[in-house]
Amino acid sequence: MPRAAAQPESYAQLVARAVAAFDAERYLEAREIMMRAHQLNPSARTSRGMGLAAFQAQRYALASLDFERSLEDTRKPLNDEQREEVARLQGEANARTARYRLTGQLPGAVILIDREPPMMDSAGFLAVDAGDHTLSLRPAGGD
Repeated sequence: MPRAAAQPESYAQLVARAVAAFDAERYLEAREIMMRAHQLNPSARTSRGMGLAAFQAQRYALASLDFERSLEDTRKPLNDEQREEVARLQGEANARTARYRLTGQLPGAVILIDREPPMMDSAGFLAVDAGDHTLSLRPAGGD
């Protein structure tokens, strides 16, 4: 008898798995699962969950960007207590995040930070965790 195809997980199942991973201190896994829930049903609350997990994983630039989106999103908005918590944690994450304005970038050029595409905040600044990083620039049309 052929096996039935696996059914995709529901939003509620993903959120429950993300919370379980967070409680087990598997923060990056929790963020990844919450991101999948966010893709199904994006909201301020899923962005908050992603930010909380990134913050606990000490991925402060990522947490800051998640918190920024959470505070701006009007879908399933945060309650007053959640907004205060997110604003406080965003301040802490921002204190541990470096931001840079990139200028003079030629069209088609690719910039990588630690071999990953750069994270940009809503104001167009590159956001990275404070510390040492490797920047790679590949000009348009070649190495």
